Amino acid sequence: MYKSKKNYIKFLKEDYLRREIASLEGKVVHVGSPNDEDYSFYNLSKVRLIVIDPKISKNASTENNSVVFEKKRFEDAKIEENSIDYIVGSFILCSLKNPEKFFHQARKILSESGKMIFLEHSISNKLYVRFLQEIFTMAHKLIGIKCKPNNDPNKLIIQQDFKILSSKSFLKSFEPYVFIKCKPNYSR
Repeated sequence: MYKSKKNYIKFLKEDYLRREIASLEGKVVHVGSPNDEDYSFYNLSKVRLIVIDPKISKNASTENNSVVFEKKRFEDAKIEENSIDYIVGSFILCSLKNPEKFFHQARKILSESGKMIFLEHSISNKLYVRFLQEIFTMAHKLIGIKCKPNNDPNKLIIQQDFKILSSKSFLKSFEPYVFIKCKPNYSR
């Protein structure tokens, strides 16, 4: 059915976006530059979208006034406290320089009912794959790639005192992926 693993991953990402993103309403922060095709999954008549990424093209724009682009790091964005309904990101948790700052910012700007939605690659539960992920992580560090293939996003989220509402793993082979929905843990 799929000619390559890349096509399968693209299908899974699109399926995730279609199911999770299309139903969102309210103010949404998309961390990282979404592809043009990612926009088609947002219902821009129901969403006020803020796209935050330090690498956004200076020409980034949309004909729809409900999308704002900010060329900066998420942690440095000036967003009103308790004003965001959702934070969405794909493949960003693996490259966070300072997870504490990222999650502090998320907790600060999310409304009381606000949630975060991620599509991430994850560490494998298979020992031989985990070993290879460790090697790739060291190689990435040596050549300046920020992505850490040995990332455990569920563990990272819990360490930052966020509650995981759902976590669905797929492709449990060499490159496992996970869809995560979480929210700040306000039970303390």
